[in-house]
Amino acid sequence: MGRKRISKGWCCQKDRCAKLSSVIPGTASFQFTTTMERNFVEIGLENHQVRCLVDSGASFSCISQHQLYRLNTTTAIQRSTINSAIGVCGEVHAIIGEIVLQLSFGQYKINQKFRIFETLHAKAILGLDFLRDNKVKADFENMTLTIPTQKNTAMNMEHQDSVAHVTIATFQDNSAVIALAETVNSVILEPQSETIIPVKIPKFHIGSTVILEPCHKLQSRFSIAGGKTVSNIDNNNMGIYRLLNPTNQTIYLDSKLQIAVAQLVNFRNIHAFKEQDEGFLCSVLESEKYSNNNCENILADLGINLDDTDLSLNQQQKLYRFLSQNRDIFAKDLSELGKTEMHYHTIHTKGDKVVSLAPYRQSPQMRAEIERQLDEMERHGIIEESTSPFHSPVVLVKKQNGEFRFCVDFRVLNKITEPLSFGIPHMSDILDTLADAKPELYSTIDLRSGFWQVPLDPATKYKSAFITHKGVYEFNRLAFGMMNSPMTFQCLMTKVLKNLNFKIALVYIDDVLIFSKNFEEHLQHLNLVFTNLRSANLKLHPSKCKFAKKEVKYLGHVISKMELK
Repeated sequence: MGRKRISKGWCCQKDRCAKLSSVIPGTASFQFTTTMERNFVEIGLENHQVRCLVDSGASFSCISQHQLYRLNTTTAIQRSTINSAIGVCGEVHAIIGEIVLQLSFGQYKINQKFRIFETLHAKAILGLDFLRDNKVKADFENMTLTIPTQKNTAMNMEHQDSVAHVTIATFQDNSAVIALAETVNSVILEPQSETIIPVKIPKFHIGSTVILEPCHKLQSRFSIAGGKTVSNIDNNNMGIYRLLNPTNQTIYLDSKLQIAVAQLVNFRNIHAFKEQDEGFLCSVLESEKYSNNNCENILADLGINLDDTDLSLNQQQKLYRFLSQNRDIFAKDLSELGKTEMHYHTIHTKGDKVVSLAPYRQSPQMRAEIERQLDEMERHGIIEESTSPFHSPVVLVKKQNGEFRFCVDFRVLNKITEPLSFGIPHMSDILDTLADAKPELYSTIDLRSGFWQVPLDPATKYKSAFITHKGVYEFNRLAFGMMNSPMTFQCLMTKVLKNLNFKIALVYIDDVLIFSKNFEEHLQHLNLVFTNLRSANLKLHPSKCKFAKKEVKYLGHVISKMELK
C-alpha cells in the first residue's frame, strides 16, 4: 500500500488510510531538514539567520543572553514564570527572563516564547513547547521535521499552491561511519597507571576528528579500561588512545590488537566543559523547587520580605533564588536552632563558694508561663533537669510585644565569676572600615537566639543551674545575663568570620553587617558569610535580617554610601 507525496501533505491512495492520516488533505506544510550535528537547524530569528538546536528533551525553548543581544531586538524582556531550570547533569541554571521572538521558515513566520539564560550549549534551543504548539512531525528515516500550516492563516497566502517546501539544512549521516582502532606496536601497561598509546585508525580522511570508545574485550579479557578519547587522524592514519591498568600486575598487549571503536564526529560538537553554571545544557527541565512562586513562598514562610529592597526585578529574582537555596541557614523557630562545636563557654568561679538561693514568688499566671517556657526549652535541649547545688532564681521580663522573656537572676553568680577579657570592636574602627570600602549595598543579619547556639562546657555547666517551683534545671547552652556571655559570643563570631571580618563583613557580638560595591559582588559576599556560618552550624533569625539595602540601621547608626547618621 503506497503513499504519494503531494503539496497538501501526506495522503494515502486508499480511502481507509486517508481517514487515519494525521494530516488533513488540503493542509499545506513546511518541511525543513535537521543535521545530526546534532539536530541543528538554520532558521530566521528576528531577521537574523541563527543555528538552533531542536531538542524534544527540553521542556521549553530558550536562548542565550549573548545571542539575544546580537539580535538587537526592541522587544521587552518579561519576568519569567519560573526562576531556574535543571540541566541533564543536574546543574541548576538561573533564568534571567523571557521574551517572545519571531521565527521565520521562508515566508512562514511564527511567534515563539524563549526563556533567557546567561549561557547555553547552543545559541538557541527549540524545545518541546515549540514542537507541541506547532504540531511538528518528525520523519526519522529522512531526518526531516514538518510544520503543517493552515491555508490563509499563518502565512496569509491567497492560494495554497504558493506554499513551497523550504529546506533549511542538509543532513549528512556521518555518525554511521565507524572503524576499529588497533595497536601499532606491542604495549606494556604498568600496574595502577594510565598510558597514552598510538593507534592505527583506517577508513577516515587525514585531519578527521574521531571519538574512540573501548572494545568490550578490554575489560573481559585483559581487565583494563579504555577512556572515551577524542583524537585527530594524522598523515599515517594514526591517532592516540588512553588506557588504564587498575590491577597490580603488568599487562602486555600485542601489536595490531583491536582495542577501540572509532566514530567520526564534527568538531563543532566538541565543547569545553566549564563548571559553575555553564554545564552542558542539552536538555532543560523546569525546576519547580526554585520557581519564582516557590521562592517567594519559602521566604514568606520564613518572614523575609524583599519588597523594600533597592534592586531591579531581575536582581530581586536572583536574590529570591539565592536565599531559597540557602533555606537551611535560617531557623524559623527553636526546633531548627543550630549548635556550634567551634567554641564553648566555661564558667570560672573564684574559690569553692556555691550560689544557692530560694526561688522568687510567682503568681499562678506567671508559674504557668514559666512551665510553658521550661517545657519548650527542655524539648529543644536548651536546658535539662539538674541535681546541682547551685540555685539561681528565675524572673520573667515583659517585652514590648506583651510576651515574657525567661531570665535567670545570675547577679550573685556573676560576683564570683572570673571576668573574661576579649576585645569588642570599637565603633570608630567600624566606621573607618566602611568609609574606606565605599560600599553601595548592605545586608544586616541577626542570629536566632544566638547565645542558645553556643554550648556550655560540660565540666562547669552545673553552675548555671536555676530553681523553679517545678525543681532545679541547668543550662546546656549559653544563657542571657551570665557574666562573660557577650565576650564569649564575640570570640565565637570572630572565629567564624576570621577571613571575612573587616573585609566584607563586620561583627559586633551577634549583629553582622555585610557590605559590597555592587549586587553581583554582594551575592558572592553573602554566600561566603553563609558558608562560614554553615560550617559553624549557626542559624539566622530570618525576619530580623535585611538584605541588599542601600541604607541600613546598624548599631544605632543609619549607614549609606552618602552619609552616616
